[in-house]
Amino acid sequence: MGALEIPQALLRYITRDKNTLYVICPFNTGDVLINGGFCHALLKKKRKRSCVMIVRDRFATCGINFVGVSEVQCIPQILMNIICHYIYETGEYEADNYIYGHFQVGTFVDGKRDFIWNDALKFTDRYRANVFHLPLDTELLPPLIDTVTDAQKQRLHETYTLDKKRTIIFAPYAYSTKNLQETFWAELVAELARKKDYVFYTNVATPAEKVIPGTAPMTTTFPELTYLAENVNCFIGLRSGLFDLLAFTNARLLYVNKNISEWWHYDLNLNFNHANGRAFYVGISEQAYIRAFMEQNSVNSIDNLLLFDHVKGRDVAFDAESLLKKIIDSVD
Repeated sequence: MGALEIPQALLRYITRDKNTLYVICPFNTGDVLINGGFCHALLKKKRKRSCVMIVRDRFATCGINFVGVSEVQCIPQILMNIICHYIYETGEYEADNYIYGHFQVGTFVDGKRDFIWNDALKFTDRYRANVFHLPLDTELLPPLIDTVTDAQKQRLHETYTLDKKRTIIFAPYAYSTKNLQETFWAELVAELARKKDYVFYTNVATPAEKVIPGTAPMTTTFPELTYLAENVNCFIGLRSGLFDLLAFTNARLLYVNKNISEWWHYDLNLNFNHANGRAFYVGISEQAYIRAFMEQNSVNSIDNLLLFDHVKGRDVAFDAESLLKKIIDSVD
């Protein structure tokens, strides 16, 4: 038996109903939300009777579903890895009744696979064009989120101080990018505490995620997070899938992207029409280029510049100190 025969048989078994479209989503929260938000359009495109999303088992109790999706099936990480390996090796990203819900892979770059996408597009459009081959005007529908029960609301209010003016929730962790140093977040909390009588929490999803000094831990479900969105001042953190979820709410979001040239396409305000957020960029690698441009054009401040056609200069920081100040100034 060939090396790919077992994973091929596994994939065929999982996608065995020929009248059903299976959307295979191998990664994390943001990807699941985007996959699910386009399932209504994929169902029509593939002309199938129903749509099933295949996700990792960490989403088994996430409390969300999507328009057009009849079932969300959860499989162990090891099985998802086997399916992904088979698809990468064979290039069979799409068949009559399944679609791999992430980008095709190219060559290895610095030990990692390089994804194939259109660099000129924001990330939701990259999914439309490069993953699902849908028109760019295809609507991304919000998730169907479980209703928070009265008992859950009572637990939240008894466990945490929920105040629309005072409560700030930090989300400093992300799967898709390198986290900022713990000292940065601790200093941010300390500076905010000097300004006002805020109440601070750190959103922690796993035991490996440490609570920022000066904050208390907060552990919630996705539906509970969307309830909190209406009952706290803001969320501050590193750009992650959690912010994709919150972008479908009225939450005020202050989040850090990484370098400008590669991360502008993750800006929530570009990708979600109703997002209430502000992105901050770490422009260390682009600093020399920007400084040279300013000098050549006699520009004293980058605040009013539009960088890389998408990023406002006032949202760019060249060091941790200026990033800290920009975030603090945005909280009030």
